[in-house]
Amino acid sequence: MGGEPVEDLLADPDTPEPLRHKLQLATEASRFASQQMELPAGEAFTDYVELDRPWVLVNLVVVPEFSLTPRQWCYPFAGCQAYRGFFDTGTARKEQAGYQQEGYDTFLAGVTAYSTLGWFDDPLHTGFTRLPDWQMAALMFHELAHRALYINGDTV
Repeated sequence: MGGEPVEDLLADPDTPEPLRHKLQLATEASRFASQQMELPAGEAFTDYVELDRPWVLVNLVVVPEFSLTPRQWCYPFAGCQAYRGFFDTGTARKEQAGYQQEGYDTFLAGVTAYSTLGWFDDPLHTGFTRLPDWQMAALMFHELAHRALYINGDTV
């Protein structure tokens, strides 16, 4: 997902003050998570990506009509989940339409953040920085915790 190094943005005098504040907070939160909470922060959140929407991806949930049991998708590293994630909303809507034509109930939901479970260094992005400070830090801790603990099939 590319991005700009957070330290470069902090050094840039043209970085808007509200973003600078969030980047400083993210740096401090990541350091705290690593040093005090012993979470494996690694290089996560050291790059920043500006998104043109409030969420980073959308999840598609598909349920047979009159059922409470969603369809499962299985992935090589994440195991089986009750949703399928898409970075491209258009692709998600096409997939959704296909299931609707087959008679399934569907739901598309914007997702603020995700974790690659430590396989990659997840970037900081506007899904985080649009949140209140405390919520941004809490979400960072949550996503970093997935680098240490992930329960297959747990969709939270």
